[in-house]
Amino acid sequence: MFARLLSPGSKRILEGKRYLFGEEDSPVPVRVVMRHVGSSDADATFFDSGTWGLDLDGATDLYRRRWEIESMFAALKSRGFDLEATNLTEPNRIERLIGLLALAFSWTRLVGNRRARREGPPATKTHGRRERSLFRYGLDRLQNILTTPEPQPQAFFDCLRVLRSPTAFLLCT
Repeated sequence: MFARLLSPGSKRILEGKRYLFGEEDSPVPVRVVMRHVGSSDADATFFDSGTWGLDLDGATDLYRRRWEIESMFAALKSRGFDLEATNLTEPNRIERLIGLLALAFSWTRLVGNRRARREGPPATKTHGRRERSLFRYGLDRLQNILTTPEPQPQAFFDCLRVLRSPTAFLLCT
């Protein structure tokens, strides 16, 4: 009932005192907020958070940045680069590989952003979320260019051009 009254883009803070209990059973006071983050016709588009020591908007921003990192790790593992299949165990090699894959992820996401500007964003599903992430959109574009039997040098060089602007490259993470 609490969530149904929210319109898209709005938030609601639970009134009264709420507590979480830690290992020592000492209560920690928290503020609980629910945000409607999806469209009005989408299902399950709510984000609930509890904060202690942070303002509610700061907590949401922190979670948004954290979610971008989680998305990158998902892309590095099962949704794109299959990092786990390398079977590397030497820390130096793993460190270099993750650095290289982080650069590849950023480049791929920039290609996805550029593709979205040129062709339009990925289709939206009925629940309001995109069918594919911008990373996946870019990876599909690069895979198409590299696996097409006839060479596509111009298309590949267009994808390389997104790396020219250092600020665009740094802003994609």
